[in-house]
Amino acid sequence: MSSECEGKDSWPELVGDEGKDAAATIESENHLVNAVIVKEGTFVTADFRCNRVRVWVNKRGIVTKNPSRPAHLVVAIANFSYSMLPKQQPVAPGHCCLLPMQGMQSKNVDDDVWQEIRNFKKCLIMMFAKQEK
Repeated sequence: MSSECEGKDSWPELVGDEGKDAAATIESENHLVNAVIVKEGTFVTADFRCNRVRVWVNKRGIVTKNPSRPAHLVVAIANFSYSMLPKQQPVAPGHCCLLPMQGMQSKNVDDDVWQEIRNFKKCLIMMFAKQEK
């Protein structure tokens, strides 16, 4: 289970099932999540949300990946933001992403979000300074 998220968070048994049926199963087994059907190749945001599980389907609507929350990349979760490892090759050693919890609809975010992101950044700077990096 994800560090801060409640309930079941992975459904490998649904790979090969019809996407609509898989989404219904996910939502019935964990009432805290909304299952979102996504066609393979679709661009999606990298934001982490405890209440969302993406159900990846092919052109025929068949589930192709294990529907789950991406907890393996999440390093720390705060109230309004979180840190995660990059999905792709890191740009540099120690590379991580600091993101708002709800994603960004524009370039503007609340002051609470910026404060948490600054705190994450400050902690990372102190951690790397202790490691002499």
